[in-house]
Amino acid sequence: MQARNFKIALTIVLVALVAAIPVIGVRLFALAGDFFGLGIGRYIADSDFVNYWWGPRLALGGEVDVLFDPVAYEARLEAYFGPDYPPHNWSYPPHALIILWPLGLVGYKAAMAVFLAVTLAAYVFAALAFRSKFTPQAPVLIMLAALLPFILMNLASTQNGFLTGALILGFFAMWGERPALAGLFLALMTIKPQLGILIPVLLIAERQWQTIGWAVFFTLLLIMLSGAAFGLEPWRAYFEVIMPFQVEVMATWQGIMLVMMPTVMSGLRLLGMEAGVAQTFQTAFIVACLPAVLWLIWRLRGQQGDPAVTAFVLTAGTFLVTPYSFTYDMGALAAVSAALLARAAATGVDGWAGAATVMALMLTCLLPVLTMLLGRVSLPVVPLLIALFIAAVACKGLLRPAVRSTVPA
Repeated sequence: MQARNFKIALTIVLVALVAAIPVIGVRLFALAGDFFGLGIGRYIADSDFVNYWWGPRLALGGEVDVLFDPVAYEARLEAYFGPDYPPHNWSYPPHALIILWPLGLVGYKAAMAVFLAVTLAAYVFAALAFRSKFTPQAPVLIMLAALLPFILMNLASTQNGFLTGALILGFFAMWGERPALAGLFLALMTIKPQLGILIPVLLIAERQWQTIGWAVFFTLLLIMLSGAAFGLEPWRAYFEVIMPFQVEVMATWQGIMLVMMPTVMSGLRLLGMEAGVAQTFQTAFIVACLPAVLWLIWRLRGQQGDPAVTAFVLTAGTFLVTPYSFTYDMGALAAVSAALLARAAATGVDGWAGAATVMALMLTCLLPVLTMLLGRVSLPVVPLLIALFIAAVACKGLLRPAVRSTVPA
């Protein structure tokens, strides 16, 4: 059995590398070269991580107002990294600084290394906790191999995907058993609320009022802490300046951003459609998908269904109903898919429907790199693929484990 698991894991790794290397291989090697070189090279400087380092530095220096002024923030980055520094913007609410502030205490490279290492460890730990609770039959080796595409993508983008993925998976691990911890993870997820947009639906469907109460309590606590530390002005600027600016970013920014967004709007803009028309199609797509996703979550909830499949529908459905998401936001979806894929490899599935489901799970694990690959060849069909994958995995009777894991009422 171990030899078979190793062969399956090796096959998955090879497939992942074949898909990932053409898309992010150059970026990964360039980042590694800059990291071990002298100074701050152009690749490591032009990194999404810069926001997680520069934001806390401004906060610790008493200049939070600069962080919530896009023009002043960009000018400050250009003054530090050089006049040709590409545009970057701070898009997070003020309480994100409560979480990220230690990064501002050390140098850029050290902060990046610590951030990626610590959040990667948290992500893997949370993914294995999800496996232990919902898919204990899943071989760890196969599951970790299936996580490779997402791990490589997030390392290449130096983004917060490990952190947000760990928080969502942590919520699932505590789901139905430890409402206070589940609520804490949800509160921390409010730094990127669009990734948890469907979780309240699940909690209401299962009447988990304690978890909702704890989530509200911890969210208010984070807001009060940020208010005590930075005042109320950053919150005003966040709602009046940063959020409208993010709408402008979605409508006007070009380049790699569009390739990394698995949304209808980004795909249509990538094909040359005007932003306003693309937004109309995005809205129509959300209106069409939302009822189906909500119905599936309701039907699969609790002990009557498979909680792992419920988690898949929720995490995959999130990318159908939010207009603002990126490939590095797929951490929880990748882990849930990897757990289901590994369980299928261990327990087996029958017939063409089972084979189709396994293929859907494999492709879902590849989505972090597959999205960019399809975007670069002008085939932005990822939203349609996600809808098909949800339909395949949620079909009644597929991937039902020999001993079903359940969530306590």
